[in-house]
Parts: sequence; C-alpha cells; structure tokens
Amino acid sequence: MMPENLVVVRHGESVGNLAKRMSENGDHSLIERLRGSHTAHWPLTKKGIKQAKMTGVFINDYFTNDKKIFFDRQYVSSYARALETAGCIDLIRSNWIVDTRITERDWGDLDRMTETERNEKFGEVIAMREVEPFFWAPPNGETMNDVTIRNRDFIDSLHRAEKANIIAVCHGEIAKNLRMILFGYTPMEYAEMEFSKDSTRRIHNCQIDHYTRRNPKTFELSDRLEWFRYYRPAEGDNEGSGWEHISRRRFNSYELRQMAGTLSSLFQDLDL
Repeated sequence: MMPENLVVVRHGESVGNLAKRMSENGDHSLIERLRGSHTAHWPLTKKGIKQAKMTGVFINDYFTNDKKIFFDRQYVSSYARALETAGCIDLIRSNWIVDTRITERDWGDLDRMTETERNEKFGEVIAMREVEPFFWAPPNGETMNDVTIRNRDFIDSLHRAEKANIIAVCHGEIAKNLRMILFGYTPMEYAEMEFSKDSTRRIHNCQIDHYTRRNPKTFELSDRLEWFRYYRPAEGDNEGSGWEHISRRRFNSYELRQMAGTLSSLFQDLDL
C-alpha cells in the first residue's frame, strides 16, 4: 500500500533554467559558462534560493504545523540544485535520503548547447519530439520511458510505507513523469500534457504536488493515492488548486481500436 501522503517538490530556479531562457532570447553568455560542467553540478540562482525558502515556510506551516503531517521519509535527488532546494526548505525534523533514482532526465548531447546549436546539429532529431514525445530520446539521452522505469522503481519502494508521509525534492521531468504514472496516463495523454498551453499542467519551479490516500471531504482512507492538488507558494499562491480525484482509465476494445487508429493515421491510405 502506498503512503498516506506523497509530496513532490520541484527544485527552485537553477542556473541551467536561467541559461536556457537567456539563450532562447539570444544571450548565450551563461550557457557558455556552463560548458565543460555536468548538469548535476548546477546550483540555484538567487531567485531559486528565495523560491526554496518561501516553499519551506509554506511546507513547515501548512503541512507540519497545521495538518500535523510530519515527513517520515524524505528523499532528494543527488543533483546540486535539488540538494540546495531541500536544504533551503529547512524541514522540521529533516532527515534526508539522497536518491539517484529521482535525478533529472538525461538530455544527452543537447545539454549545454544554445538553441541555435541544437537546431543546427540536431534539427531533424528534435523535430521528431513533436511526433512522439514519450518514446523520443535526445541524442545519447533518455526517453521518458527510460525515466518511467526508474520512477516506477522509486514508487515500488514506497509501497512498503503505508502509514508514512513522504516528501521528494526532484526535477520537473521527474515530477511530470510521476504524475503520469500515478494518474495512469497513456503515452498519448502524456503528449497532450507535454504540449498543453494550460499552465495548470506545467510543473513550475518549487511547485508542490500533493498526492494523498485520504478523502479531503470524508477523511476516509483509500488503499491507493486517490486525490491530488498542487501549490505554488514560491509564486505567492498558498491556496493551490482544488482537489482532483485520480481516476485511472481502463479501455474497452472499441477504445483501443480508436487509439490505434489515431497513432497510425499516417498510414490509413495503405491497403495492405
């Protein structure tokens, strides 16, 4: 059985996040500074530190002081930006486990490249991401399916903590993939989430995703994580989203044929 509460926090703004935005706007100075380093070593910006501290105030106040939720297990990615975020959150009764399973997706050769370089060297490869984002891989990097394998291993280890409350500080792609797994999204539904313009489907810096087995209205406990909401205290939003019931879909034969037809629509003209 899963823990009663699972809280997933994305790290604060990192120098990598800032470098990417600057590069997209034509300023490649910071991305040049990152060349020769590994993404695991990139720290938070001053803004990221402030975000993490604001998030820590919210977590300690709302979860621990108000809801009396103390985190029995605390996991953090081994990357510098996640470690720094967890440290700045400054949990009450902090006792963190550094876990390499929840490190960021490996972007391979695309890391430390300007947007211009990416498009010049790997334009055709990058274009394929628009066709199939879940199974697409950056050159020498990970697919989201690869990320799913290690995230499922992480989730499986949580099944032995049914009475526990767990917090994990990780990365945007990891938090997004955990949402996919826990909601039971198909790769097609993942693609919809990936390309959605709806900001509620994005994972912002220091966003808190809260999954729980406890019904927020009746307070009854389910056997699985059945309710979800998110908070963005680093953006001044302490109210968060409303509670959403997690309903994992099942498909009948007709729906499977419809799904297959959508995936193979390019080949409907073939009479084979």
